[in-house]
Amino acid sequence: EYTRQKLVSATEKTLGIVKPYFTHKVGEILTILHENDLRVVNLKMCLLNRYEALAFYREHEGEGKEWLQDMVNRLTDAPLIAMEIMGKNAVERWRQLLGPTDPAEARQVAPNSLRARFGKDPLENAVHGSKDPESAAAETEFFFPQNGGSRAGTVKRVNSTCGIIKPHAFTEGQAGKIISDIFSSNFNITA
Repeated sequence: EYTRQKLVSATEKTLGIVKPYFTHKVGEILTILHENDLRVVNLKMCLLNRYEALAFYREHEGEGKEWLQDMVNRLTDAPLIAMEIMGKNAVERWRQLLGPTDPAEARQVAPNSLRARFGKDPLENAVHGSKDPESAAAETEFFFPQNGGSRAGTVKRVNSTCGIIKPHAFTEGQAGKIISDIFSSNFNITA
């Protein structure tokens, strides 16, 4: 019991999202996660409908209807990548890697952060991270439900092939480079 408690308290999970139109950056993001001793234990590409996006952002309903509609529109416009990230203090460390919500501010105070590097504006800031462990649990459950349900995938079965990145490539930190090489070779990943 003592060992279990120590391991549980030392390791936590959080949700990371690579937002639509930034999914081609997932290779670089996976490499950064590996370099910071954060593991991706689940990853999926999915396309949310408006109902799902509103359900995901329901905690922001009081922040202004126009802002919420803009967020929903951007989140449903193209596929996104959801990642279940695990590691010591994963929520806090992932949020530090993200940087401030506004990429302009991020470029000033955290120039190496993901939002500083990839974001365009506060709505198209490239990535999302859970704000605290409670949100992380709920958001992770939203994309990776424990009851066996699942968000619809984005597999395209026409003019495509299947590629598999083997588990050892992830544990050795090579998955990000492999994915970046796929994009730089003018291929697209659809699922």
